[in-house]
Amino acid sequence: MSTFGDKVFEFGGVPMGGKFQTEPNSTIWLKASGSDGKDGKKPKNAVLTLSKAHTLIPADKNGVVYLVSESNSAGSTTIRITAATETWSKDGTHLIGVASGGPIGSRARISNTADAANVSPLMEWSADNGSMQNIHLFYGENDAGDLGAFKVSGERNYFRNCHFAGIGNATQDAADAYSLSLTGDENYFERCVIGLDTVGRGTASNSELQLVGSATATRNIFKDCIFLTYADAAGHQFVKSTGNLSLDRFLMFDNCSFINSGVNSGGTTMTEAFDLSTTMGGTVIIKDCALYGCTEWDAGDGGDVEIVGASGIAATSGIGLEPAV
Repeated sequence: MSTFGDKVFEFGGVPMGGKFQTEPNSTIWLKASGSDGKDGKKPKNAVLTLSKAHTLIPADKNGVVYLVSESNSAGSTTIRITAATETWSKDGTHLIGVASGGPIGSRARISNTADAANVSPLMEWSADNGSMQNIHLFYGENDAGDLGAFKVSGERNYFRNCHFAGIGNATQDAADAYSLSLTGDENYFERCVIGLDTVGRGTASNSELQLVGSATATRNIFKDCIFLTYADAAGHQFVKSTGNLSLDRFLMFDNCSFINSGVNSGGTTMTEAFDLSTTMGGTVIIKDCALYGCTEWDAGDGGDVEIVGASGIAATSGIGLEPAV
């Protein structure tokens, strides 16, 4: 007679992270102690690399790759990407970290190895109709050509409780570097952390969230997210567009906090949070958000930025200020 555990794995895996597989053999396990010589179908047969897990997972079946944390040590629980951009391209698939559930620095972690040069982004999510949850993606490399940690070019994806941390080395404080680059439409980010405050940035023109060129990036929503940075220069921004951004409809930030941790720790107060194209053709909605270590939301008002709710409409509303004595 088969045990319950045997049947769980036989029928495709245990439902974790709100996902349930619709086809047999659509659960893949991924561990830093794994081996790509295994099939990934059970935790004890976990694979080692993200590329192998991606190869094994079927598209459009709501299959799940579970990245399992095995330690509190970053070095022993991290899946490594080598000398080229890792692309997650299979629609209808999900990557879920199995760890404590905190949004900052999860031990279900993806990072880089020492690579040849100029790998940007470290990882790109080009798939549609998928999700990533409880994952920490960190990019720290002594190479000025390694500009970006994570790029989302796919559509209608859900990112929850993830930490996208770019510019993890002082050498990466280069022009157009970023933690997250967004070109895809109708993606939803919830309880995510975008950015890093352990490495100074802003001596070159870079940002935590980058909106790119003529790509539309339409109807994307950030809900209950934290944007982190450590500004070395007043001209640094949390959100920056490159080229003639064509936003088209809207980009929303709902109950998000933008924190420049460097303002009281040897860094610099930022002049503005957003630096957007004058031709973006859409509206950036800042709803019930808070801003710390930064003077204004959008000093130049180059794009159409609308502030509503508790964020207020005055220049200082929603901006952290020291209380009067």
